[in-house]
Amino acid sequence: MTETHISHIHEPQRSDLPDRQKIALQLAELYITNPEAITDSLFDEAKRHFSEAQIVEMLFFVGTYNMLHRFNTAIDLAPKDGENITVQSIRGYQETKPVEGKPRAAGQAASS
Repeated sequence: MTETHISHIHEPQRSDLPDRQKIALQLAELYITNPEAITDSLFDEAKRHFSEAQIVEMLFFVGTYNMLHRFNTAIDLAPKDGENITVQSIRGYQETKPVEGKPRAAGQAASS
């Protein structure tokens, strides 16, 4: 994708994106914002460009990443410093823990 294509993501139907990408973006947007608005005709149009398995996979990953984004936003979770994940609560308390399964840096104490 080019920078121009990326700039048209919010209005794919008005863009010069290929029809396949327009349909995928429209389907993904509706799936996240208003799944009841996914009509039979939109689904039929998607099937002109994707197999049913591809549509299921696309919607599965869109839904999964949307859920992860909402979860991370709700608990203010943001990966930082490569080896650590910093969790900030709504009270401003900050606790840094090593990512599970990653070796500790030399001199780093084990958490209790």
